[in-house]
Amino acid sequence: MGRRKRKSRDEDEAIAPNPSSASFRMLGGTGTITARFMRDSGALWRDRDDAALRARLADDGYVLLRRALDPAAVRAAARCVLRALRRARPEAFARDGDASSSSSSPDDDDVLAVGARGLGLLSMPEVAQLPKVRDVLEHPSLFALADALLRPDAGAAVSAPAEAPSTV
Repeated sequence: MGRRKRKSRDEDEAIAPNPSSASFRMLGGTGTITARFMRDSGALWRDRDDAALRARLADDGYVLLRRALDPAAVRAAARCVLRALRRARPEAFARDGDASSSSSSPDDDDVLAVGARGLGLLSMPEVAQLPKVRDVLEHPSLFALADALLRPDAGAAVSAPAEAPSTV
């Protein structure tokens, strides 16, 4: 049976209940915590309701957009990043037969070792320039989302700046 696409905000709310009323206990750190389900903001994004997206960000501190980017493109970019990181820091990766490596898929051949930290990925800007990585990082929908969330007048027409008075 195929998956049905949700089209309305009401359907999203019914599937992902209001976090304030849908809490549950779970393990966290060294004890248990009370967690809440994250609200999916996909319908707001699909409807291009920028004001509602900004309100959701203000209320929840996040917006969750499932499949806002093509999952295959994201996986391809992740593989590129991991391969570049493996070349730079091979010690940070699980070795064949290592208990932390439970990978059986050829796509998952680059598995970070348990406890790998301080990998230095931010000091490798060449990784962000890899075509598959750049396709994800610079996808037009991310710029549109940033514009919708960060510019309060995102829906308003942009007016030309006033000209500076001429001096004689």
